[in-house]
Amino acid sequence: MTRWLPLAMGFYGALAAAAWVWRGAVLREPLLYASEVAAQSPLHPLRDAMVGLAAAGLLIGSSRLLTRHSAAGRALAAELSTALGPLSPGAVILLALASGIGEELFFRGALQPR
Repeated sequence: MTRWLPLAMGFYGALAAAAWVWRGAVLREPLLYASEVAAQSPLHPLRDAMVGLAAAGLLIGSSRLLTRHSAAGRALAAELSTALGPLSPGAVILLALASGIGEELFFRGALQPR
């Protein structure tokens, strides 16, 4: 496990907590929706999950292609490997989930509506 993992988890947890406190506790607005009108619209969790998985697959595939077929992609992969150190598949998934959730809650959930 990389030495940065606990720090990253703390950072993304703090972003999510700040979003919840600001939007939910201070402003009394729904965190997961841009407005009260959006909060009343029906949810489509299966469709939304499938769209998210498809987007993730496209991003991962594009990243692999760029890493294999471009000098810039190889340089970026080498730099990330140097900066983060060796990561297990579980650590990669944990970092991806933590960063995605923490950043989305803070930037899209709390800042963007303002």
